[in-house]
Amino acid sequence: MLFLVFLCATPLLALGAKPLGETETTWPGVVYEVTEIQRVKGNYLLVTVRLSVGASAENPTFIGVPPAGGWKKRADLTPEELAGGKYDPSPLSLTNATLVDQITKTAYKALPTLPAAPFVGPNTVMTTLRPGGWLQLAVLFPAPPPPPDDGSGKAPAQKVTLQFPNAKLPVQDLTLPP
Repeated sequence: MLFLVFLCATPLLALGAKPLGETETTWPGVVYEVTEIQRVKGNYLLVTVRLSVGASAENPTFIGVPPAGGWKKRADLTPEELAGGKYDPSPLSLTNATLVDQITKTAYKALPTLPAAPFVGPNTVMTTLRPGGWLQLAVLFPAPPPPPDDGSGKAPAQKVTLQFPNAKLPVQDLTLPP
């Protein structure tokens, strides 16, 4: 029973932590918050991202990619239109995210998969969220090589920029863990 209580309380504790960086999205009232960057298997960066829905957001807010043909009642569509996929929404995928090393300006595309452990959330989702709600996602990138030392025998802090799909601006000046 204690284990179950701990699992339920963990997200509540994480919500109070200050994000490493954030940016508004194209969904009014919704922001991306980068909550953690960790190295996994030495050569990869696992980024934990929270989508937080503010009080000004639509109730509910659709998180995903709207259908190319617009929202239509399924009953009003012909069988051919239904089969074509033009009226089907698709998931938001963080595999379309990009990480840029701020020193070398090298861009790294997100990888399509996530490690089995630690599991901090999916990288693809299609859902609705209500004001006050949030959703935790994850994305995996190849780790850029460390910067050269600054002459004192010590490497400077490595800074990156993250660009997420549906973000108005990139999240800049994120420090990578050593």
